[in-house]
Amino acid sequence: MNMKTLLTTALSGAMLFGAAHAEPVGTVSNIEGEVFALRGAETITLSNGDAVNAEDRIIARDGSSAVVDAYGCAASLSSGAMITVSDSFCATSPVSFGYAQTGAELTPLLVTAAMIAVPVAIGIAVSDDDDETENPVPVSP
Repeated sequence: MNMKTLLTTALSGAMLFGAAHAEPVGTVSNIEGEVFALRGAETITLSNGDAVNAEDRIIARDGSSAVVDAYGCAASLSSGAMITVSDSFCATSPVSFGYAQTGAELTPLLVTAAMIAVPVAIGIAVSDDDDETENPVPVSP
């Protein structure tokens, strides 16, 4: 086994070991409805008293709510909200998916407006060049 393969295997194993043995940094409680954690590539349905780990993203589905206690602080998740459990947890507020979706609905409108505006602007620029036909600029073949 060459050195590169050995190093890659060792680093991969260390990363998997760290992910598999992450220490809990808090708990979730007062769950109403469906609340889950995104932990790496896993989606875990949470129940009252379940542990949360650093870098978990806790999500309360529509019509659901929960309280996440971590790093000595508590955050209340309301319907359609998410929070990431990290060392800045105490200074972070949950993000509402309703707000994010509202912003996302504007994207097609903005793209459509840009698709219309750019050709119009080019057309105006080209038509301004056509106005100078009194002194045409010679073009080489």
